[in-house]
Amino acid sequence: MYQSHTGFLAGVGRSGGWLVDFESGATESLGESSAFVRTHELHMLALLPRSRLAAPRFLGTTQLDSLPVLAVGFSGDSVIAYFSEADTLPVGLLVTWPDPAVAVSWSEWTEVNGVALFREASFRQEAEEWHYTYDRLELIPLPDSVFEPPRER
Repeated sequence: MYQSHTGFLAGVGRSGGWLVDFESGATESLGESSAFVRTHELHMLALLPRSRLAAPRFLGTTQLDSLPVLAVGFSGDSVIAYFSEADTLPVGLLVTWPDPAVAVSWSEWTEVNGVALFREASFRQEAEEWHYTYDRLELIPLPDSVFEPPRER
């Protein structure tokens, strides 16, 4: 997660989180901020994938867990996003570049201040699974310029 207006740069990975202090370098602990970063990035990938991913390409329709979906490949199909054919809500991602691939799913959509947000998310990589349930979702208004898209490659 990068927010240029504040200089906040942090990430959460399989082995933990990290936060960059621009004076002393990266630290190995995000502390309580890890939930914020994880939730923010999941919602940004679901709602504004082009703020994180580049070069969308429609791959056609398919089935995902027996649900008819529209598939869109991003960044050379290194990430494939799936949208419900019925209402175009995002239902998941397949991140193909790690080995093994990571499947992300979103469910329990609800409206918060006119914006659809999910209350449940899960990650699956082979036998490992992580589930998230959010009991409180808030929107803090920020200008669109805060979320800068990546440069086209």
